[in-house]
Amino acid sequence: MALKLFVDNDVILKLAQYGILEHLTALFTGPVDLIALDSAKYKLLPKRDRLELCKTEVVASRVQAFLDTAVPASSEPVDVELLERLNGSPGIDTGEALLFSAAASAENARVLTGDKRALTGLVELLDTHCAQLLAGKIIMLEALLQGFTQIDPGHTQYVVRL
Repeated sequence: MALKLFVDNDVILKLAQYGILEHLTALFTGPVDLIALDSAKYKLLPKRDRLELCKTEVVASRVQAFLDTAVPASSEPVDVELLERLNGSPGIDTGEALLFSAAASAENARVLTGDKRALTGLVELLDTHCAQLLAGKIIMLEALLQGFTQIDPGHTQYVVRL
């Protein structure tokens, strides 16, 4: 069974800016399914100004290539009760709630995020059921960068420091 990686917009953008997004699956063994929010293309590549967040066409192209290969998060089953609880938590937006609840519902899944505000929102829920469902399923951006550093320390340090 493939590992399902639920990738938040902040991770997509940051890894694209570093030029390492296309190597994300190298951090994991075995088959990987990349899953992104349906809204990612509208948030990260808005029609009014495709470069608003990406800043360069190169980064925008990397984001677009990633989104072209990713499965929409809406096609994944979710725990509706958990989704409602997450949506009610300050600090967790609707997209993050969807990613967390879909990952909680999947057997072999991880959420990749760099959003500390959302993690604070999870902690503030004080919900042991939620904590059990997501235990070991959240990987922070910093941990991903550490993984890239183990694969190619010189290159990773170079692109992060640019």
